[in-house]
Amino acid sequence: PIRAAAKKCDLLTPVIIAAQIEYASGFDADKEGPQGRKGLSQLTPEVFDEYGEDDDDSGEASVLDAEDSIHAHARYFCHLADETRRLLKANEVVGDHLTLTLMAWDVGLETVKAQGGMPVLALGSYPFQIRGLFAQFTTDGSDSESDPDGSEPEPDADSATALPVQDDSDNAPDADGTALLSGSDFAAMFPSRNSFYSYAGLTDAMGKFPAFAGTGDEQTRKRELAAFLANIDHESGGLVHVEEINRAAWGNYCDTGQPYGCPAGQTAYHGRGPIQLSWNTNYKAAGDALGLDLLNEPDLVKTDASVAWQTALWFWMTQSGAGTMTAHDAITGGGGFGETIRTINGALECGGRNTAQVQARVDAYQRFAATLGVDPGDESSLRC
Repeated sequence: PIRAAAKKCDLLTPVIIAAQIEYASGFDADKEGPQGRKGLSQLTPEVFDEYGEDDDDSGEASVLDAEDSIHAHARYFCHLADETRRLLKANEVVGDHLTLTLMAWDVGLETVKAQGGMPVLALGSYPFQIRGLFAQFTTDGSDSESDPDGSEPEPDADSATALPVQDDSDNAPDADGTALLSGSDFAAMFPSRNSFYSYAGLTDAMGKFPAFAGTGDEQTRKRELAAFLANIDHESGGLVHVEEINRAAWGNYCDTGQPYGCPAGQTAYHGRGPIQLSWNTNYKAAGDALGLDLLNEPDLVKTDASVAWQTALWFWMTQSGAGTMTAHDAITGGGGFGETIRTINGALECGGRNTAQVQARVDAYQRFAATLGVDPGDESSLRC
């Protein structure tokens, strides 16, 4: 029934339906939840009344019947997909089509429209939690450059160009840390990523930072790799967004007090890349460290995959942010995953400021640690 229902619209796939059902009910067809929600997908009475049919020919449509519930799920999802596509075409929202549709499923279409589709994180972590379950229902990594529907990934709504697909095979260039992360594992971790974020780009960048995932014993190296990937997963919406989606904020990252100013323009230093590098000061420092003129050419971070990954690793390896140590030192020195959050966004999330966002990072870290076969560490080390 899941495979059949997934054919109702182009965006929907069996993997998406299965992930949503796992999240909603754990495949308990008899589950009854709050607000009258029932069945595999925990549909409300209003949704099932509109989209439910007697799909199993039993003589009645019932939300507690697995096949009826699955097909109603698909019809409702496809309705939301049609509406979010319409909003995208009308430039009423920004974001990628799947994320917006999942957001609409979670918080309602009107809320997504009212928010302009952004900021994604302000509307909760549901889309990322669902994406995090994709690997559980994916049989292999053979479609590593495809969205769950088997098509080429849609370019990020705020990317200037659609970038060519790059090699994500296990035969990509090797570096010290890449022996711990195969191309197929990377594909499973980020099943809906923009093709710009390639495995080859990551491994090329890792070759320039040999201490990354190359310090300490194998358990420590795997924890660092999982911690880095979890944080960039959070920052980029599952490696979906190449540029910051909130265009209204693009003008906020120019520190005019610096002697070098903002030669590329007031709005040129918004978030880009896997860690969403922002501010003219960071573009200047990263460029100096990497031997690139990122102050004058900040768009290199969105047009060159290796440069994008290098900026993320530069920050990870050298910057302490709101913390007292770099994220690399936090993991290799025993500080734990929580300290990496403090380094990257502690001023906004740590100390109880945003526990939901901290939990989303922790969830991703635990998933990726499981993929790499490493213990993520004790509970007290996971939060900041």
